Amino acid sequence: MNNITKKNGELVREYIPRESLYNIYEYFKLIHNYKFNDKLILFYLSKLIIGEGIYLKQSLYRMIYLIYVIEDHITKNNSNFPIFIIKDRPWIQLLKKYSTKKNIYIETSANSYFFISNFFYIFTKELKLLFLNFSIFKKQFNTNSNIKLYCEGKANFNFQLDGSKSDFAWLILSNYPVNKTVYNFNYKINNLSGNNNVITTLNFNRKKYENINYNFNINYNLFNLNERLELKKANYNYNYWLNLWYNYFRTYNIKLTLNWYKYDANHLPMYDALNRLNGITIFQQQNFEGHKNFSCRLYSDICFYFSEYSAKNDVNNGSIINNKIIVGLPTYPVNNKMKLNAQILRNKLINNGVKKIVCVLDENSLDDDRFHTGHDFQRDNYNYILLELFKNKKLGVIFKPKSPSTLRERLGNINGLLNKAIKTGRCYIYEEYEKGIPYSKSTPLVAALSSDLVIHGHLSAGTAALETASNNIPTILIDPEKNLENIFYKKLNNNIIFENWNSAIRATNKLLFNSKNANKKIGDWSNIIKFFDPFLDNNSNSRIGNFLNDLNINLSKKLSKSQSIKIAIENYKKQWGDDKIIL
Repeated sequence: MNNITKKNGELVREYIPRESLYNIYEYFKLIHNYKFNDKLILFYLSKLIIGEGIYLKQSLYRMIYLIYVIEDHITKNNSNFPIFIIKDRPWIQLLKKYSTKKNIYIETSANSYFFISNFFYIFTKELKLLFLNFSIFKKQFNTNSNIKLYCEGKANFNFQLDGSKSDFAWLILSNYPVNKTVYNFNYKINNLSGNNNVITTLNFNRKKYENINYNFNINYNLFNLNERLELKKANYNYNYWLNLWYNYFRTYNIKLTLNWYKYDANHLPMYDALNRLNGITIFQQQNFEGHKNFSCRLYSDICFYFSEYSAKNDVNNGSIINNKIIVGLPTYPVNNKMKLNAQILRNKLINNGVKKIVCVLDENSLDDDRFHTGHDFQRDNYNYILLELFKNKKLGVIFKPKSPSTLRERLGNINGLLNKAIKTGRCYIYEEYEKGIPYSKSTPLVAALSSDLVIHGHLSAGTAALETASNNIPTILIDPEKNLENIFYKKLNNNIIFENWNSAIRATNKLLFNSKNANKKIGDWSNIIKFFDPFLDNNSNSRIGNFLNDLNINLSKKLSKSQSIKIAIENYKKQWGDDKIIL
């Protein structure tokens, strides 16, 4: 994948969701738009058909990427009349329209597997829906009539704001009642805090109230056989999740949802289910997006954003959000315990001769480097700075990996270098994680608090860099993916963005080890950071929780969802200003 680039060096992987998928969407609307009468269903289907990721074999994203691979091969080998032979599939005319613009011609072969697998999928979904119709749930359920909120988390069931990740920072730091919060686990978990009063469920245990059979208003005769099967599969999938959410919400009297995962189509039936109950769907931005991205399109009543830029970028994504509220970055306040632990770690490194400390933030990687950047970029995040550590005895390094559970395996022979560095006492790595959860327990900020400079190895995924820079910690970005359309390139300068690790290390030395002529501008975001977070107070979670509490109070008065939202917004404006609501 790292070799498939645009002329300016940008990875095609970055280009496709920003440009190509939107082109496909325009083709889709041109060919099929008149066949759909429901705005919600059109959004659902476009998200399902076009927005699926490159890792799925049948996705349009992967097929478009392969067209670029063929184009790259043509350019390098001066080939003529290329033919791309693939198995027949739905929406083949979209691919043909796109590929012919690049003088690549698609031919299809028979695909009996697609027909059989989709037929079997539809049959199993029918059985599941039939089971839902006749099943009787014998477990006791919460009969409290108080309105609840369902929180979609990341399995960070933690009520200690000590630098660890928590799905409940908004709850801990606000007036929202803990006992009006519902949280689901898909597996049994022990040692839940006994005094938190959050209502927990396992595998969405629910009562059966009624079956909703929502048929897409589609004339299936206007589509070919493969597309009809795909649309019917989508309809069954939609109904399955619509019924699950509807009955789950009714069981616990849920009228509010706080969600973050917008990267597939399943948040659409959740929205539909809650809307039928006069409920309000709310999303919280958790990842920074530096340009539009088709896969990030969202459908919701409310979304909490980092900044005005993030809200407007989501509009450019094609999201449909009725109420856009600016709350700031998703960090929580740095407390004394976090400061103490950070100082203890810093002292530990200093006691081994360290004068200055660099914190390195990485990303995850996958084995198959045909459809992912692979492990090489991540190995670079460790290799270059470790070699510098051995060269410079005054340098200390703290690593905060995104996915520590697989890190050692992914690092390969760099492991030996890392172990050697740790033995010097000048290197530390945050390797703690919960079993079954691949991601780090610790926040990037807690690791950065011990350091003099943060280096984020991937500009294209810069959320963690924003979090550290907003807390006045010098922070620089490396851009191996050449994500040149990212807003960072328009707002930041060459004292913050670096092309590779060699240039980043030279800048590190200029800032930290050039006592006579230290370049203090390196990693300095002070002139621009408010563009990304207008508050800079680490209190976004408090604002979110109190807004949610307003909504709960209003709905409890039996006000409509529109009235409830309007009152909450007016209260928010009074406290934080009219400019924090984006129309």
